Amino acid sequence: MQRVHNKAIFEQRGFVNVAYTFPEFRDAPHWMALALDRTSKNLLAQTTSDGVQREWSQNYHLGVLNDAVEIMQRADALDVPLAYRQRVQAMYEYLFATATPDLGFMMFGDASRPIDLTTDRTRWPLFKILLRASEVLNDPKYAARARGDAKDLPPNDSGRGRLVRLGLRKTQTAKGIPLSPWRDGSGALRYRSGSFRGCRDACR
Repeated sequence: MQRVHNKAIFEQRGFVNVAYTFPEFRDAPHWMALALDRTSKNLLAQTTSDGVQREWSQNYHLGVLNDAVEIMQRADALDVPLAYRQRVQAMYEYLFATATPDLGFMMFGDASRPIDLTTDRTRWPLFKILLRASEVLNDPKYAARARGDAKDLPPNDSGRGRLVRLGLRKTQTAKGIPLSPWRDGSGALRYRSGSFRGCRDACR
């Protein structure tokens, strides 16, 4: 990680907010452009090409993604780099592919899930996040995943190859995690604890 960490994006979001809130400042356009450039470099450095934040923590992943989206939207008048937009999409794809059937995080790093047995999908952890993904990316599949609308989901096999590229390998003896790309939630991903942490881009 060295000096690249989730706080770098958080700091630039604050910089962007100042420039966005006070456009009357003479240097506001320069501040916005500077923040976008710094954010672009930091975002690409601290996420894998598959869109996973390199601290291997679901919560940090989500925090960086939310900040990156806010910066992208507030700097939209500028030329937001294509690589930046593609990385944001990849980060949402990761959440789409790895969300549990009850729209929770897989338990890696400091991920946590509330003990809530409600059947109200709107209260599940990733519900609002997936809805926002559909708005940001103009793609209905994320909202369909959030609402459980099977007719609008991609084919059942669409997530399997991507999960392998993320470094999660099926085994005969390891623990099973419910997997979201299968519409009925019956599929289970087999994984070895720790394999994801060491994968990085080598598993592509």
